Amino acid sequence: MGKVLFTIYLYVRIISVVYLTLSFQPLIAKEQHTFFLNQDEEKWLNNLSAPLKVGITTIPNQVLTDKKSQFKGFSVDLFQKIETLLNIKFKFIYYETWNELMEAAENKKVDIVFSAQKTQDRLAHFDFTDVVLSQQNKIIVRSSHKGNMTIDDLFGKTVAIAKGSALADYLRYNYPKIVLVASKDEKESLFMVTQKSVDATISEAVRASYYMEENNIKNMRVAGDLGYNYNLRICNRNDLPMLSIVLSKAVDKIPREQLESLQFKWGYTKDKINYFDTQTLIYIAILFGIILPLLIYLYIVNRRFKKAIDKLHVAKDEIHALKVLAEDEARTDALTNIANKRKIQELLYHYIEEYKRTDIIFSLIMIDIDYFKNVNDTMGHDIGDKVLIGFAQLIKKTLRPYDHCGRIGGEEFVMILPNTRLKEAIGIADRLRMTIKNHSYHLDKHIFSITSSLGVTEVQAQDSPLSIMQRADKMLYKSKKSGRNCVNDI
Repeated sequence: MGKVLFTIYLYVRIISVVYLTLSFQPLIAKEQHTFFLNQDEEKWLNNLSAPLKVGITTIPNQVLTDKKSQFKGFSVDLFQKIETLLNIKFKFIYYETWNELMEAAENKKVDIVFSAQKTQDRLAHFDFTDVVLSQQNKIIVRSSHKGNMTIDDLFGKTVAIAKGSALADYLRYNYPKIVLVASKDEKESLFMVTQKSVDATISEAVRASYYMEENNIKNMRVAGDLGYNYNLRICNRNDLPMLSIVLSKAVDKIPREQLESLQFKWGYTKDKINYFDTQTLIYIAILFGIILPLLIYLYIVNRRFKKAIDKLHVAKDEIHALKVLAEDEARTDALTNIANKRKIQELLYHYIEEYKRTDIIFSLIMIDIDYFKNVNDTMGHDIGDKVLIGFAQLIKKTLRPYDHCGRIGGEEFVMILPNTRLKEAIGIADRLRMTIKNHSYHLDKHIFSITSSLGVTEVQAQDSPLSIMQRADKMLYKSKKSGRNCVNDI
């Protein structure tokens, strides 16, 4: 009898520790849900006199209209998630064409554009979040055209492109030998090709496939990749800096798995989503719903359950330690082992607040590896990853003890230089540029060097983390347009 009771006692201890440990998860999730906005940002949201207006237009499968004139699509679902995070409601404003939408946005008739490509010209009017959807642009021709095509094969050809699109600006600036013909939208562009009004059009595959199926267009095919991808972001008017911060934080808060799930739902990815974990958690919840009454009964009968409570305190301490470790890992770039974008934004917030209190100046350098796509395309992504790791170490070697560096995405890096004025920061940036240029990489029988483009800026009185990074980003774009391998400042 004594052995039986002892066995039941051990069983109770194990089950109760696991159950009560899991019961803390909703509290942790709730804390994370409300933590990402500070008091000023929450106050700004609460003081809105009217819903924020989101400009939209039909772009399959980002925005579609069903038979009841209700909006649906990837972007609609994404904004519903943002509404939940921010506890607000958006008002969708529909425009017939993309060009009409962008004109309205530039004239402040809407606060937000649901999805747009980040370009130098648009930075004059808008701020942008991180990328929410990436799509390859395809060269589309009539099926009677034989063979594959590259961008060079379009020289001297007529190509239909939607008026006001980022793609139109890109082709006009980089490939003036292509004869561009403006259309109302991608649907009209496809009809122009099939009717032989133009030689080709360019569109991403999901959009083109939708219009071809809807309009029974059968004499079209993909002839090749353009080599220019749409890295789509949510954008908003840049005269509302608090809106820029809140939107960027909300997008950053959406887990990558949820974003990939939305992309899969609307045909933008082939990655398989695994629902096994969710089902398992449901089964566990049902199991504990049955066991809990038994646990309560055994606790009343046997006072020795007190020792299990002591074990719970130990488990809570372990959870706290794991949470601290997870928060540290969440601020470190997994590939290069330097600070990630989240950590850099926190550091910028700290130094901006310090500047407002003490007038201690600091400068920011934004760095981008020139033609990094060529490294991945010609030598492979493994070599590309090794270049990024080596590049990060090269930057770290140039740091003073009190400087900071981080990777904010792809081949983009930043340096924060405390107590450093713009003139000194420009000198540091140029020395770093020469160090990068003169460094030789020896990787898997490949011997090569790279160059970089840099943008430099100094903190200003009304700065936020977002505004100073965008200013440095504009200077980086200027360096790119100036021929790369150079430094520009403001």
